[in-house]
Amino acid sequence: MASSSLFQSPPLSLKPQNPASHHAPTKPQFATTIKCVSTSTPPPSSSSDHPHHNIRDEARRHNTTHSHHFSARYVPFNAHPSSAAAAESYSLDEIVYRSNSGGLLDVQHDMAALKNYDGKYWRDLFDSRVGKTTWPYGSGVWSKKEWVLPEIDSDDIVSAFEGNSNLFWAERYGKQILAMNDLWVKHCGISHTGSFKDLGMTVLVSQVNRLRKMNRPVVGVGCASTGDTSAALSAYCAAAGIPSIVFLPANRISLAQLVQPIANGAFVLSIDTDFDGCMQLIREVTAELPIYLANSLNSLRLEGQKTAAIEILQQFDWEVPDWVIVPGGNLGNIYAFYKGFHMCKELGLVDRIPRLVCAQAANANPLYLHYKSGWDQEFKPVKANTTFASAIQIGDPVSIDRAVYALKKSNGIVEEATEQELMDAMAQADSTGMFICPHTGVALAALIKLRNQGIIGTNDRTVVVSTAHGLKFTQSKIDYHSNDIKDLACKYANPPVQVKADFGSVMDVLKKYYYHYRLDSRHFTSLGTEMEQKQSIQGFKGHARLPNFAIPKRYDLHLKLDLSSACAFSGVVEIHVSIVEETKFLILNALELDVHEVLFTSSHGQLYRPCDVVLDGDDESLVLVFDQALGVGEGVLGIEFSAVLNAHLKGTYMDGGEKKNMAVTQFEPVDARRCFPCWDEPALKATFKIAVDVPPELTALSNMPIINEKLDANVKTVYFEESPIMSTYLVAVVVGVFDYIEDTTSDGVLVRAYCPVGKSDKGEFALNVAVKTLDLFSKYFSTPYPLPKLDMVAVPEFSGGAMENYGLITYRENELLYDPLHSTTARKQTMAIVVAHEVAHQWFGNLVTMEWWSDLWLNEGFATWVSYMATDILFPEWKIWAQFLQQTTGGLVKDALEQSHPIQVEIDHARSILEVFDDISYKKGSAVIRMLQGYLGDDILQKSLSSYIKRFSGKNAKTEDLWSVLSEESGVKVSEMMDGWTKEKGYPVISVKAKDHILEFEQTQFLSSGSHGDGKWIVPITFSLGSYERRRNFLLETKSREVNISDLVDSSDNDLKDKEKYDEQLWVKVNIEQSGFYRVNYEDKLAARLRKAIEHNSLEATDKFGILDDAYALCETCEQSLSSLLSLMDAYRKEEEYIVVTKLIDVCYNVINISSEAIPDLANELKKFFISLLLFPAEKLGWESVPGENHFGALLRAEILQALVTFGHDKAQKDALDRFQTLLNDRNTPLLSADTRGAAYIAVMRNASSSNREGFESLLNFYREANTVQEKERILRFLASSPDPDTVLEVLNFFLSEEVRDQDIIYGLFGISSECRETAWRWLKENWDLILTKYGAGMLLTHFVKDIVTPLCSNEKADEVEEFFASRAHPAISMTLEQSIAQVRIKARWVEHMRQEQSLEGQVRELAGKK
Repeated sequence: MASSSLFQSPPLSLKPQNPASHHAPTKPQFATTIKCVSTSTPPPSSSSDHPHHNIRDEARRHNTTHSHHFSARYVPFNAHPSSAAAAESYSLDEIVYRSNSGGLLDVQHDMAALKNYDGKYWRDLFDSRVGKTTWPYGSGVWSKKEWVLPEIDSDDIVSAFEGNSNLFWAERYGKQILAMNDLWVKHCGISHTGSFKDLGMTVLVSQVNRLRKMNRPVVGVGCASTGDTSAALSAYCAAAGIPSIVFLPANRISLAQLVQPIANGAFVLSIDTDFDGCMQLIREVTAELPIYLANSLNSLRLEGQKTAAIEILQQFDWEVPDWVIVPGGNLGNIYAFYKGFHMCKELGLVDRIPRLVCAQAANANPLYLHYKSGWDQEFKPVKANTTFASAIQIGDPVSIDRAVYALKKSNGIVEEATEQELMDAMAQADSTGMFICPHTGVALAALIKLRNQGIIGTNDRTVVVSTAHGLKFTQSKIDYHSNDIKDLACKYANPPVQVKADFGSVMDVLKKYYYHYRLDSRHFTSLGTEMEQKQSIQGFKGHARLPNFAIPKRYDLHLKLDLSSACAFSGVVEIHVSIVEETKFLILNALELDVHEVLFTSSHGQLYRPCDVVLDGDDESLVLVFDQALGVGEGVLGIEFSAVLNAHLKGTYMDGGEKKNMAVTQFEPVDARRCFPCWDEPALKATFKIAVDVPPELTALSNMPIINEKLDANVKTVYFEESPIMSTYLVAVVVGVFDYIEDTTSDGVLVRAYCPVGKSDKGEFALNVAVKTLDLFSKYFSTPYPLPKLDMVAVPEFSGGAMENYGLITYRENELLYDPLHSTTARKQTMAIVVAHEVAHQWFGNLVTMEWWSDLWLNEGFATWVSYMATDILFPEWKIWAQFLQQTTGGLVKDALEQSHPIQVEIDHARSILEVFDDISYKKGSAVIRMLQGYLGDDILQKSLSSYIKRFSGKNAKTEDLWSVLSEESGVKVSEMMDGWTKEKGYPVISVKAKDHILEFEQTQFLSSGSHGDGKWIVPITFSLGSYERRRNFLLETKSREVNISDLVDSSDNDLKDKEKYDEQLWVKVNIEQSGFYRVNYEDKLAARLRKAIEHNSLEATDKFGILDDAYALCETCEQSLSSLLSLMDAYRKEEEYIVVTKLIDVCYNVINISSEAIPDLANELKKFFISLLLFPAEKLGWESVPGENHFGALLRAEILQALVTFGHDKAQKDALDRFQTLLNDRNTPLLSADTRGAAYIAVMRNASSSNREGFESLLNFYREANTVQEKERILRFLASSPDPDTVLEVLNFFLSEEVRDQDIIYGLFGISSECRETAWRWLKENWDLILTKYGAGMLLTHFVKDIVTPLCSNEKADEVEEFFASRAHPAISMTLEQSIAQVRIKARWVEHMRQEQSLEGQVRELAGKK
């Protein structure tokens, strides 16, 4: 749990608060002083020659005196010898939890007395008590009584359940899953609650039993826990007849978790508060009632828990294991194990201690975060995220110092586990005969990671501590094996199989089961060698990445395409591999392929045929099992295969529009495996020699130039040069009929644009951009383009915008073909950026490739940033860096969600990779590079990137590699600054206040939900004061900082008599040119000055953009009122700058969409106000362009006219409809240019309804008759903009028809009117199965979720969406769905906030009437 008031309190004690009592209590009825006296008298033996039949009587008979004089006391934990705390101590009979300074206490034994006996003595003594029934030594804890509570009378001991001697060899799990020979599991307390809390509670309750017999005022023992603490506590209290009290916040009550305390008669209090409130009440109650606390701050219970460590050593015959892995829900556990091991070492029982691993659940992992920072950052308690598994606890802040101390002293490690990982680990362990719980699953998941990293070795003796095993975890297992856990894949679920009651059905399922069982178990039944122990099919399942005992070097791939009605292909691949570790398995990727023949040939000519070939659809893998091991060395793996051409625009698919005379590959991210068996991971690079059989009339293209063609009857075989080393996702083949144009770079690289027949001239613009950017990037990166040619191909059906295949870039037709008559100005600009982006990938992505998809941003973020840089160089008049702010804003919007993800993101499943091709990887990624560029400078960044490209050319890299190069070149510790931006999700909002000549800056995490995050960043702050000539830069490295600006204030201005005018002129603009990835929240007086500066046109366009963008975001999150936002928007009435006006239009659209739900009576008034804001630039631009008009005139005209028509401006709508009618009569009319047609189409659809279909049907026919992709795209964008539900429903069904290409669905979905958002949602539900079948679980599917779910704006609809998709979860949409639902709830909150604004109506009506 998060840090509570109790955990932060001063020393809490039931003893008199007399300072002297810390050493010699003045009231002996409350405390007894124990002296620490060394002695040579041996401790008593546990054995008895004449054991009594009644062991309790026997205990009493031996209970009269203590002969050993061992003792223990409370002392401040880890107190420095020279500090005052070193002299502070308390008797164990005192009830005290904290030291004078408020720190934790520790139980310190009289080590001098214990050291009078050597290690052999203690070993023999402890061993002599094993298995004895003589009271109380039969149990694990009390067999070490001298090291636990040396002075307690045996008759006071409450000992019933805490035996901890169950250590077993996890042979099958270790060998089969982890390739380990020496893995052990230590169960603690398995006879009762299943936790080694049992070990602690027997000590704690025994001490309370002693205190009560001494007439100390202890009315009972209490704790706040739904878990093992309350279960163990209640059991021992029941055994001793001591009242037990469990304090719980009402929302944490769960009978499943409380079954043991309730059954044991505990008094369970359900308190109507949260956990912190509960802790506060406990503090207040225990100040009045003498309830002994059993919470984490009670150090006594660790004395019992430490005996588990001693038992481990004892059960290994006092040999020390290499590793002990402990679940870290309660951090005191870590110290308890360390203490047990350390005492054994100090007293000579062993000569070393094992390395400890603390395993934490990722939803509550503060110690892991602390460890990952190198222990440098201050420990921060965290609030646990919602979890289904009750076993997963927060790492309590009470024990942090003890845990860190133990880990440092043992050279320990902290690892984390996601819920997916821990539940899968639990299920795998259970499948090998164990029975464990989610708590232990955390430890096993940590072990898996450490094995995969090579930290824990094959023969390392490793003990996993199983700390919980109770019935309360049954439900989590039921849910897992029922596949009933939201957003969890449940990879190893084993639900009952429903079978028809007939012999054939039963035999079918049994045969299938036996087949897989035989494969999984065959190579475990005779584990004669280490290699066999390390590898088995079961051990390979469920991993996102392939094992690394075979590495591909070269692929010889021959594909045979059948583009007839069969729509199929076949092929042979010979993969030259390097076997780096002896193996009976080869595991590579394959999906939706039929494998026919497989043969492995060693470098010595020896042939190996697999005894089993397993195609695993879940893991998308091909497992080849050999009877004889493949030795280390080189070999060739030959595979014959076939498949059907894919229908979902991925892998190898049929294309060519209506003619279907084309085949295209699209392999990114993980679909090369759909074309041929391969090691389909970016780090497993190889060279490729490709040949393709095609009909003779078709052109075949691949990554490399053609070296030969052979014609045999009706088949043409095309052979390509061997490629340089590259990743599988960059392999490409395109077959079809084309025209092309070509040009050559200054370095002699041949560049071609392949276009549909008769349209090669439309490729000229893209070809020109490609040639220029190839030259530009060769110079910028100081590395020439590494291939002899670059082809660009226009593809009719394509799920993305373009794909950077090495030497063969594929594009949607409208991203490559520019038609001056039919392409808009915006499309031309986008085309230049897209071409530059894909060409940039030839270096950033292809030549240097990210090591794994978790660093996708190294490809996409950098390609995005550098594409804007190139476009700015080629077309400086476009001022493209100002428009880059649209990228920044997209990243800011997505990253303000609690459901966002870090730029460097973990990837757990191949199908989830597509979801990180999102605004975080592209837009936030490019924005933080832009921010870093501003901080380091252009020259340093260019030099660093050149060095990076050269160093990792032909290799793979991680983010840390880039930071390292940047640090070397710049002298700046780049990783320290940037880790927060790439490894953590989110970003800050900088609050700015002014007081005299001091500016106060404070950062907090910005979240659109209104929640308060705890992120902190190193923020490059820039600001100007009243003029861009007065500016300051600094790094905000702490939460807040004050900056004196006296030197920036012009002294001459101090003579101004008009102080109000003086204040107005001293506006403060933070984040100059919006170069930083953060938002700014100005106090009211600073915001007012900025409004005046906007009205006086004193600011640059980028800053006016940023002020409005930040204000809108703060309004959406309810940090500012809509009234204040509207007042700010009013200051933009005379605005003409494209980037600013388009931002203003975006804000208008968003406010209208929300207000129609929140304040529908004011919607028309708002539209009037928004129209008035746009009339000034609209009247200047008109409908037709003028000679000499700049780039932005055409861009802005399109945006403004579309907005005016959407908002219902009468004249704009009438003009639009008239011009559309003219277009119908004359397709080449100059009255509607490519830029203005969109406004006319919107006007048509805004006036369309079931009773007025003429315009709609005319536009639909216009779509059908259009012969350019540009026109079809444009119509689709606006076809669903009607406010009429029936019309929109008809349009949505049209989108699913064969008349609309699959790839074009994204244009139509984006344009659905706000009035019909619920109509679209109902349609999506009714057609979901059809949509999933038609489009597959790929990139297109995410648009259905994003574009239809996100516009909803009520919590009721969010609940409805969650309910609908609860049974339709899929990795390809899970993140998109979660984020979309979050955005719906954010808008629902804004709707409610908007309804509460009392003065809003008057203000809207006033603004609407303003001229």
